[in-house]
Amino acid sequence: MDENTHELKRAKIISKIKEMRLMDDDFMTAVLSDKACAELVIRIILDRDDISVKETKTQYTINSLRTHSVRLDVYAEDTNGTKYDIEIQRSDSGANPQRARYISSMIDSDTLLVGEDYSKLPESFVIFITESDVLKGNQPLYIIDRMINGTADKFNDGSHIIYVNSQIQNDTKLGKLMRDFTCVDPNAISYKVLADRAGYYKNSKEGVQTMCKIVEELVNEEKDDFKRKTALKMLAKKIYSIKEIAELLDIDEAIVEELSKKTSA
Repeated sequence: MDENTHELKRAKIISKIKEMRLMDDDFMTAVLSDKACAELVIRIILDRDDISVKETKTQYTINSLRTHSVRLDVYAEDTNGTKYDIEIQRSDSGANPQRARYISSMIDSDTLLVGEDYSKLPESFVIFITESDVLKGNQPLYIIDRMINGTADKFNDGSHIIYVNSQIQNDTKLGKLMRDFTCVDPNAISYKVLADRAGYYKNSKEGVQTMCKIVEELVNEEKDDFKRKTALKMLAKKIYSIKEIAELLDIDEAIVEELSKKTSA
């Protein structure tokens, strides 16, 4: 890539960053990588002031050898050991109940060590912040806990699933937060800790460089994912050799070979 092409590509990425909102998952994960920002969001959504976030991880992958792996947008742990996953979902299909259930189960499997008693499982929250009202109840917040049929009692297994409807933007703490999530201009964000962090990634030299790298990495990952999915389709047709698929898609033969083993397993 020559210098002019590289600069043009960078200018397009910077222009894209200027238009990003917290409702864009790559921008949200960058901002919420800051513990103070993640803590603020969790406190407001759960309406609790006693939560102290100890650690955050962004784009955290929980791998599984035999089943579907998951990548969590923002994975946080507080000082009590409670686990939180915050997911931005702009499409309804990405926030279906089965996905929420699966993410919750994968967090459990990633938490409990071999030989540990099940009572050691920490409390966990899977939080979907959705662009539309996925559950169609016209509610700002949906808290889903397991219940015992025939009673009003909760089945206190410690797992919680929460849907936040970003469509409802009012003068409550949550409504203001959802308004902030749709702001392009950091100066229009009402919560200072979010405004400062968003401004850092949009306006400072170091922040913009970091965001450029994040966007470039995501684009490359999307390209690699597309190539892998295409290779799987080509393998299924059984009319192309591994070498031909590697050449046509410009990927390493070893990758295609590994995909071939999985399809034949």
